[in-house]
Amino acid sequence: MAAAAGLALFGTLGSAASSALAESRGRLGALTTFLLTASGVAFGGIGAAFWGLFGGLVIFWLVERPGAD
Repeated sequence: MAAAAGLALFGTLGSAASSALAESRGRLGALTTFLLTASGVAFGGIGAAFWGLFGGLVIFWLVERPGAD
């Protein structure tokens, strides 16, 4: 039963990922945030949610900020 529920969520996940990555500006930051958060990485007792947001913001600031061209 749990497997069927998990399979049913693939459409929702695909739709959310498509929306998040649709616009080219912010795509790399959004992808970095997702991957770090989904990885479950934890450093210094700080969880993946923080590192995901932190990593996404750093990538956005370094690569995709206005004037970074």
